[in-house]
Amino acid sequence: MKNTITVVLSLLITTIALSQNLVPNPSFEDNNSCPATGGISSSIGWINASDGTADYYNACDVYSWGNGVPSNSFGYQPARTGNAYAGMIFNWVISAPNIDQDYREYIQIQLTSPLVAGVEYNVEFYWNTADNSTHYVENLGAHLSNTQLNFNQGGVAINLTPQVSVSGSPLNDNVNWVLFSQSFVASGGESFLTIGNFNNPSNTVSGLTGVPSGTMPGGVDFGYYYIDDVSVKAVNCFEIEKILVDACDNHNQQNPDEGKNEMVTFRVGSQDLNVANLSVNWPSSNPWGGVVQNAITTQLITTINSSITACGYVKEPIGGVLPAGKEVLLITSYEFNPLAHSFANLNDTLIVIFQDATTGAGHFRNYNSSSVIKTLEMSFSTPNGCSDQVSYNINLLVNQSGTSGGTSAEKDGAFVSFEPNGTASYNNLGCQVPTGILSIDISSNISSVCGGSIINLDAEIEGLNNGIIWSSNQGVFSADNSTPTTMTVNNGAANSFYIYGGVISYCDTILDSLLITVNNPTVSIATSNNLLCTGQTVTLTASGADTYLWNNGSTTNPLVITAGGNYSVTGTNGCGNDNDAITISEMQAPTPIIVPSPMYSCDSNELHQVDLSTNVCDNCTYTWSDGSTGTQFSGNEPNYSVTIQNACGTQTVNYNYTVITVLADITVQDSIGNAPFTVPFSSVSSSGEYSWDFDNGNSIGFPYGIENPIETFNQSGEYLVTLTISEMGCTATAYQTIIVNGSFSLPTGVIIPNIFTPNGDGENDAFFIETINGSNMSGSIFNRWGRKVHELNGLDAKWNGGKYNEGTYYYIIKVTFADGSTKEYEGSFMMTK
Repeated sequence: MKNTITVVLSLLITTIALSQNLVPNPSFEDNNSCPATGGISSSIGWINASDGTADYYNACDVYSWGNGVPSNSFGYQPARTGNAYAGMIFNWVISAPNIDQDYREYIQIQLTSPLVAGVEYNVEFYWNTADNSTHYVENLGAHLSNTQLNFNQGGVAINLTPQVSVSGSPLNDNVNWVLFSQSFVASGGESFLTIGNFNNPSNTVSGLTGVPSGTMPGGVDFGYYYIDDVSVKAVNCFEIEKILVDACDNHNQQNPDEGKNEMVTFRVGSQDLNVANLSVNWPSSNPWGGVVQNAITTQLITTINSSITACGYVKEPIGGVLPAGKEVLLITSYEFNPLAHSFANLNDTLIVIFQDATTGAGHFRNYNSSSVIKTLEMSFSTPNGCSDQVSYNINLLVNQSGTSGGTSAEKDGAFVSFEPNGTASYNNLGCQVPTGILSIDISSNISSVCGGSIINLDAEIEGLNNGIIWSSNQGVFSADNSTPTTMTVNNGAANSFYIYGGVISYCDTILDSLLITVNNPTVSIATSNNLLCTGQTVTLTASGADTYLWNNGSTTNPLVITAGGNYSVTGTNGCGNDNDAITISEMQAPTPIIVPSPMYSCDSNELHQVDLSTNVCDNCTYTWSDGSTGTQFSGNEPNYSVTIQNACGTQTVNYNYTVITVLADITVQDSIGNAPFTVPFSSVSSSGEYSWDFDNGNSIGFPYGIENPIETFNQSGEYLVTLTISEMGCTATAYQTIIVNGSFSLPTGVIIPNIFTPNGDGENDAFFIETINGSNMSGSIFNRWGRKVHELNGLDAKWNGGKYNEGTYYYIIKVTFADGSTKEYEGSFMMTK
């Protein structure tokens, strides 16, 4: 059987990798354990560069061990990307008797490939100063090393000079992620990136953030920073790839116009470029004429496309825009001859631009036996610094035979290819695909063999060629570039394989093949499923031999099994025997989980936590209704669910909380009176159990609580009456101050709301404490976890809720009255929006 395969050889087309990030796991998302167990080493690929211990934060820390995202031991900061980031100390100077130590931490990772010498790289990452950091620094850097850093020196500064760094500006933004971005030229071989503060204590500039001393965990003071989204990328605006130095022009041999038919290919980098910004310095004295696009160039594009027989296509840019990542062909004149060079085998899409020039003089220096270096420079005015240049040696240019020199026609088609670092290589593919017929017919003495057999091979070749190449993946040739030859078949050859004979011309490789059948057994086991779910069956089918014996003694083929385990089979035919083995795993489907019912929540923002890590489930995945995964869940949704799934089945478990909303308020007609003062109280509340405390030694509690009690206050003074409403374990509390005067007493007291609604409707939009004969007031507001969210200073102090969520908050205030007395108040109130 004969197979003809055309291998397309393109003149000026190549592909390079553009600006990929060389940092694996750049945003710390991939981890091998939840953060609390391993610090930065829990994030895959990241390690400590010294014996300092940097930290790892991830939203998967649902156990409140202080390593969560966005809340953790050092503050509150959402991840810039995903759910994770790193944390590290930039400076902590300890000065005490017998102690003089500067401690800091460094994180390190191995790049996916070493840096290339002479190539410019951009190093980027984002930093944020932790909320609880008592200090900031003005020094931050990144060091690229050829080998891994492992400094065991008590956590002090690493004595290395970073290739990129910042200094002289306070790094003290604890709200935003701030970009660090600098470029440098690689020396070559750099494979490890290390981030931290490389300055010694004597030249580390530090300042106070305003956070009180002792706020940091452990009560110590230092500068602490979060790091996210790390990258190291080659700086690529565009790359010159190839130059067609010696062009062809067969339409006018008496007056050749080589200078109108030369070509340059370049690939656009990570952002679009515009031809209006392009400038070229040719190696010759020819001026740059700019880019032209008109009816003539449109016709040239049409003519080229009509000549292409492969899958390629050429087009001009739209609006002058060269799209990012695209390859561009620059032709030196719009008077280009589209028939001078064959585009027939083009198999890619090219953006083609034409220089606005009509000169026939060459833009490049052709071959000469003397060594002369010529340089091509190209640049775009936007973006700033966007340029590239390449150089070649004219005496290294090759002719169509792959050697140097020759006639003008033989030298036509010489071109130079360039690596991203500027390394040049030289080749010549001529002006067009060679004409004539090229064929090959290979033959052998046998077509069916056992492993180890020797096959005699021969071939008949017609047409101009550069010799034969034999190939096969199932044997070894006595000579793989001559005819006749022999091939020794591998002992483990497959049931059938091809032997190929290929004859090579300038542009094509023509192949012929022989199908060889192998008789020696090559046994394999196919399975209907590698996983057996308990209670089901799996079918094992052996092939590659005539008879089969399984390790359980069965000779049946296929073999139906009802249990997982290790299975093997030996197959035999006239050439020998072979065997294969397979492991079938057995798994149970997820079992149902019983959820307690009913479940109640006192606050729509109440955090619910579920831990299913003790649930016995083979290879199960856990997907929660909010999209999170894992056996732990933390959220404040009243209704959520988890889908537990493995290859054998799915179970969905619903968790439904009923939110109990309890409201309480007290109203009185008069709150100030003379002793004895009888006050009828009215309550505004949801249903529940009432408990009153009149602050005069009298109270009414469950089960005797009533809605509207009447109480008489016989002594002068100030009484804080408390109403507590309880329902299903949830409570709400309201307060009312009653002031009972003597004959000459000055009334004092406060009126504290138990709810406010900052929704912008102009009513009850702020939390405000009204005093009676008060002269000064100070205090603080806390969230339900005890974190201070606001301070109150002065009689007119208010709080509008700021960025915080609905829920219950607590206050502690101190009031000084006009009569010189002071009193402290504490309690809770609710914010609803």
